[in-house]
Amino acid sequence: MAPIRCRPAPICTTKPCCSIGDYPRAYHYHEQALAIRLRWLGPDHPDTATSLLYAGEGAQRMCDDPAAHRYYEQALAIRSRVFGPESPQAAELYTHLSFLLGVLVSLTRRCLTPNAP
Repeated sequence: MAPIRCRPAPICTTKPCCSIGDYPRAYHYHEQALAIRLRWLGPDHPDTATSLLYAGEGAQRMCDDPAAHRYYEQALAIRSRVFGPESPQAAELYTHLSFLLGVLVSLTRRCLTPNAP
């Protein structure tokens, strides 16, 4: 079975699963890491926010935009509490959300306007 190919998340990192395009496997690993960090570090730890960010990237690659949005929002909430809403760490999540919402707006326009680019 060929790997599922959808669209890249805003920033494709050098994770092995990303480079071979095995997005379902990568998404599964991100969710495993998130579960471990939640169990060991709790919901307000910066590393938990990083796992949420990666899970959001995985969800976005799998075209699960609502899940990606939830993960990014949760990560943003943690980083805003820990580092402040104007921090570089929070800014990274604002960037991911802006790309995601831009994709959603673009897809919605195409669905509502058949001849739209």
